[in-house]
Amino acid sequence: MAEFGSRAWRVRGMAGLLALAVAFALLGRADAQAQDGAPVVEVKKVVVPNTWAKLASRGVRVKASCSLDCVLVVKVRVSKRVASRLGLASRLIGSGAAGAKADRARWVVVPVNRKAGERLRQYQGPGRLQIKITALP
Repeated sequence: MAEFGSRAWRVRGMAGLLALAVAFALLGRADAQAQDGAPVVEVKKVVVPNTWAKLASRGVRVKASCSLDCVLVVKVRVSKRVASRLGLASRLIGSGAAGAKADRARWVVVPVNRKAGERLRQYQGPGRLQIKITALP
């Protein structure tokens, strides 16, 4: 299993606007070489809605590719603080997967699960998202 990494986004303010602090070092090819034939993930684009309500209805989209044929798995989590404020049992609010051919970019759509979506629609506070991208051979 090759793991590309995680990114955290901070959502601030009553309007729930999303301030993206994109680390460009995470975009593009991972510096670490593939070990034991594990695929290397290249993230092309990450689309995150700018409010909690839009996140609940649209989800997160990630465009990525692998160095080998693989399955791209994307998991979206909220911070512990947001999860407890929403009364969620798990920080994981959505996951998605898509098969990708070698060096061909593919969109992975991560819908928000029903219970989290219902509660996120009314949430107006600040919080963080963590997006984890993994490639399975």
